[in-house]
Amino acid sequence: YAFLLAGYTACLVGLPAVAEPQGAFLQAIWRLLEIALGICCAGVVSVAILPQTTRGVLRRTLAQRLRDFLAMAHDGLLGRLEAERFAALSARFAADSVGFESLRSASVFEEPYLRRRSGRLAALGNRLMLLNTRFHALYQLLARLTERPPAVRQALAPALELIAVALAPSLGRLPEERDL
Repeated sequence: YAFLLAGYTACLVGLPAVAEPQGAFLQAIWRLLEIALGICCAGVVSVAILPQTTRGVLRRTLAQRLRDFLAMAHDGLLGRLEAERFAALSARFAADSVGFESLRSASVFEEPYLRRRSGRLAALGNRLMLLNTRFHALYQLLARLTERPPAVRQALAPALELIAVALAPSLGRLPEERDL
């Protein structure tokens, strides 16, 4: 990408310099100053006017993933989750896990706070992915049990409802930092 920008800059500076070769050096200096001023202005705007750190983005991403997973688990345990919707949600959670990991690895360069906690965040991301795969296995097992005589499913129903009731207070709200 840097070479692409260097090529554009060389063309922007070089083509006008053909008509007036004695001003090429000054034009190159002005172009350098314009780019440096643009970078400085963008930095000031992103820090002072529109601050958004990866810490906040990571926190929101984790909270949304946890909220959406709890809703999926609640509906799945109560038998209200269709197979197509479950497959779409599982695929989205897997994609979100990859996105979270790339954001976590990039955030190491932005904040020392996140650099120190990178290992914990990686472990948390892995545990959320593991939780998703385990729930996927449970969902598939419960789906297979519906094809069998209903005695086993009926025996499991009170335990599944108990877990769903425990998940119910967290539905529809983003977890706060103390919840995580």
